[in-house]
Amino acid sequence: LARQRLDVMLLARDPQESGDPEAVAAVLGVEPLLALILLVERADARAAVAALHAGAADYLDDPNPRVVTDSVRSALARREERIRGAAVGRVLREEVARLSGALLREQDRVRHLSVATL
Repeated sequence: LARQRLDVMLLARDPQESGDPEAVAAVLGVEPLLALILLVERADARAAVAALHAGAADYLDDPNPRVVTDSVRSALARREERIRGAAVGRVLREEVARLSGALLREQDRVRHLSVATL
């Protein structure tokens, strides 16, 4: 996983590990923007909630190809939104830093002008 860049991962879990939030956290710790979809044999509401809270994009107990395909599409769309949001946030932080620097320089200039006129 650390050597490859993945957009989505389908992680099949056996019934004893159905929601394993530690596994979800471990995978997302390596690749935080990964759309991780858990496939389980038997749904468990607590396990599903734990997995989703840990960052899984979806929790499926239905191996129907249409259901899986829809989940992958949805997870990838949400991933793209997170990436776009992160990029916008980075641009905004850079712009705030640039404007803050410009404001400090302007304040210094005004302060020097005020001293010079006194």
